[in-house]
Amino acid sequence: DGKGKGKGKGGKGGKGKGWHGTPSREGICLAERPDDDLPDDTTGVLYWDARPPTGRACGETFTGPVYLDGPVICDGEDGLTLDGPYAVLDCQHNTILGTTDDDAFGIRLMNGATVRNCKVSGFDIGIQMLEGDNLVENTKVIGSRIGITMKDGNNYVRHATIPGTTGNDGIQLDGNGCNTIENTSISGSGEDGIEILNTFTGNLVLNSVKITGSDEDGFIFIDDSSSGDALSCATTPDQYPKIFVIDSEISFNGDDGVEWSSKVCGNLELYGTNTFEGNDDGGIEAEHTGTLVFNGETLLLGNTRSGLELGDSTDITFAYYSKTAICGNGNDIDDEADINIESDFDGMIRKGGALICDNV
Repeated sequence: DGKGKGKGKGGKGGKGKGWHGTPSREGICLAERPDDDLPDDTTGVLYWDARPPTGRACGETFTGPVYLDGPVICDGEDGLTLDGPYAVLDCQHNTILGTTDDDAFGIRLMNGATVRNCKVSGFDIGIQMLEGDNLVENTKVIGSRIGITMKDGNNYVRHATIPGTTGNDGIQLDGNGCNTIENTSISGSGEDGIEILNTFTGNLVLNSVKITGSDEDGFIFIDDSSSGDALSCATTPDQYPKIFVIDSEISFNGDDGVEWSSKVCGNLELYGTNTFEGNDDGGIEAEHTGTLVFNGETLLLGNTRSGLELGDSTDITFAYYSKTAICGNGNDIDDEADINIESDFDGMIRKGGALICDNV
């Protein structure tokens, strides 16, 4: 659960407004889910009465469906582990509650497990998603140090709410795999809304995600090594991690909306309508080796320092059909920093769509 220092801002869900820029599925590795209907021969079905002291759920591993009809209280220990595609936890809107600051998790998903309709609170890590096509849906994680961790495999989070962590990130990603976060709100994180660690080598799709009120960045891809290249740079450009942001909002965070460290490599592409507004530093700070592509409509508005800051060797493309408004951003030194290009910038800027400030 390493934590790199970084910045990032989250995003806002919303429908596109008819602008071009719908991403092609080609080249986007999306997490796929099996049908919700389980085979008739499913075994190990449990109808769990978890109300203490009649039920025992904390520290247990389940391989079949589990239904909670009461709260689970884990005093100083891990919560539930779900292992395998038949392990489906439906909390039926009950709470799994931790009472310790120790290194404990609320729910651990492995090898294609599913959790839905849960509230998780009071753990070091609310939900751990490990290798396999795991799914979290219709779930709220609150009052944990880290809300959700996603590591290896094709993990999928949808219709989730993470309204505040106690000192760290809302969602943290590591390892490989094709991860999707959609229709999810992350607010008030103690550090970053979403942080990608430098060992991440997979893909991430943010679709209709809103990230606001983080103490640091809304969204950050950061190198947490003390020296040398990050692991994500030890590949050819076509193997760089790919991040797709679609119809999202990353606004009003304590530092940058999006920060991409100079020591990591990757490709960031924006589609649909995306808003980066009112962040206390920059809207998007791109210092990475790789590409930043603006498709659809992008609004970089009213950020304290700059709307778009470029450094090092990022290649920037404004697609010919795109509309990008970079307006009303300020700098407490010269008040003219809508776009700040660092002196060491040696990338390329391909300008197709017009930069507009009209009617903003």
